Amino acid sequence: MSTSFDVRVYAIRKRKDSKKRPFNVRWIVAGRAYSQSFATAPLADGFRSKLVSATKNGEPFDTVTGLPPSMDDDRKDLATAPRTSAYAAFLEYAEYKWGRVSAKYRIAVADALRDLTVLLLPDPPEWVTAKGLRTALRNWGFNFSEHVEEPSDEVLDLLGWVEETSPPVGVLSDAETLRGLLDGLTRRHDGKAASARHFTKRRTTLSGFLKFAVAKGYLPQHPLHASGFFWDPPRNLKIVAKVDPRAIGNREQVESLLTAVSYAGPNGPRFVAFFGCMYYAMMRPEEVASLALYQCELPSEGWGSLTLEKALPLVGGDWTDTGSSFEERSLKHRPDSETRVVPIPPRLVELLRAHVDRFGLRADGRLFSAPTGGLVGSSTYWFIWNRARDFAMAPIDRKGLRLKRPYNLRHSGVSLRLYAGVPPQQVADWAGHSLEMLYNVYSKVLDGFEKRWQDQMDKFMGEEPDAG
Repeated sequence: MSTSFDVRVYAIRKRKDSKKRPFNVRWIVAGRAYSQSFATAPLADGFRSKLVSATKNGEPFDTVTGLPPSMDDDRKDLATAPRTSAYAAFLEYAEYKWGRVSAKYRIAVADALRDLTVLLLPDPPEWVTAKGLRTALRNWGFNFSEHVEEPSDEVLDLLGWVEETSPPVGVLSDAETLRGLLDGLTRRHDGKAASARHFTKRRTTLSGFLKFAVAKGYLPQHPLHASGFFWDPPRNLKIVAKVDPRAIGNREQVESLLTAVSYAGPNGPRFVAFFGCMYYAMMRPEEVASLALYQCELPSEGWGSLTLEKALPLVGGDWTDTGSSFEERSLKHRPDSETRVVPIPPRLVELLRAHVDRFGLRADGRLFSAPTGGLVGSSTYWFIWNRARDFAMAPIDRKGLRLKRPYNLRHSGVSLRLYAGVPPQQVADWAGHSLEMLYNVYSKVLDGFEKRWQDQMDKFMGEEPDAG
């Protein structure tokens, strides 16, 4: 159980939008907003007085229920109430996951729980806007950071309305309700069809929550695994996302764009080696942002190597434990202490040596920095990349998929090695993902290599390769 002494209690307000329980008590514990509504002013005043007394007595407040130990009776009343709301159970799950996952994963959990909460709520009154509701839930309701700014009165009102109108968590045992939730997750907020990735992330959170709810005794069994439950997803959600060969660039095309990066404004030259790492070392951008000189073997001639240790994704200060916008974390899909060694060709060795000679290092030894001197975030390198494409490509080509995203450099680097005949398992190890992922994601790219493999087999068996 997590507790905090950082508590603020607000004055009682009479809400015009609620006739049954108009008297609302609001308080904040460790940056999280709580509220309880009552039918009469004396009931609300009595509850608020207990909160104030607990703060004066220096009691710790539970960050899940928002209550101190002296209000155990109130806590029991909440626990034995006719229902535990779905929203309350979602909050408990979000708090449980917060200390166990990365900042980026915290955002994914908050996004999914926000969408699930909204789908379960009744039609909102006129004063509740869809965007305002989603923002309040994501940025305050399911955010347990000590660094998030204090919620406004509007946010507190929105969360109070959610608490009052959220249905019991038991409704998730109903097959029709569950199918309605899954159907809702197949659409984006604008009503358009969601991508397979968008849906899968939210369904994963839903399944994890249902498992948690069973363990807590809120549900008798995992509804998705219940006998007889059936839900057929739309066809587009059954398709595994694959790298489109049209987005892949060959070496000449990549080098052309790297040259264009050097002309993409005054800050372009400092990103040539950054993008070079994504192509020639198949690195993720957050891995490049974390790269320090001591991790680099850069000989004056021949191949070098990079020993990758950490990633530095930009996630936002409201989601990290430190309040920094960047979170230093282990390499993707690897434990904290594990590294990944990637051999790099002479071309990248040359780019990195030139970068260090020209721009030096950050005070922390990292190779790359934003023009302001800070760490490199996605908005910075995206801006440079778009300028480079505008500079290097004809207008009609800019609309195509070829190297449209910086991440396509990594895809192109993987494809380069596969086409060169490097065994797929070795390529997967260097790229930092599983062999299964390599075959799934790059299947369309691998399909294009059949003629090359056939020619190699003909040569091995002493046959003349087909000239066609």
